[in-house]
Amino acid sequence: MAPDRLNEFGIDPERGFLPSIDPLASMPGDLAFLDEYVSNMPHWMKDGNIRHELNRLLPLNGTYYELLADRRSRLAAFRFYSHAASAYQFPRGQEPSGRITAGVAIPLSILALWIDVPPILQYYPY
Repeated sequence: MAPDRLNEFGIDPERGFLPSIDPLASMPGDLAFLDEYVSNMPHWMKDGNIRHELNRLLPLNGTYYELLADRRSRLAAFRFYSHAASAYQFPRGQEPSGRITAGVAIPLSILALWIDVPPILQYYPY
């Protein structure tokens, strides 16, 4: 396939379906607290405390959104929030929730608009 056609399908000529630049491994600056959530989520899921812990997460305010100025940081944040939404909705051994806490739902919705994807867990930002 011609290189100009590859871009139409999101295929990098050198890396295939992988992004042309590696995703961020950790969150920038004051958003580093989300990395702690990421490292604790498997334990909270195993212990059945994931909803309780995510309920403590407040929606981001404008200052935090300013840290998400570039696409890589937005994708990293989206990766966290989409995973958190899925974990909140479908925790192992519990009934699905009829809602998602605002601390997850609001940032997830905003980030999904910014990167033009549905606000659900998906492979794209990984």
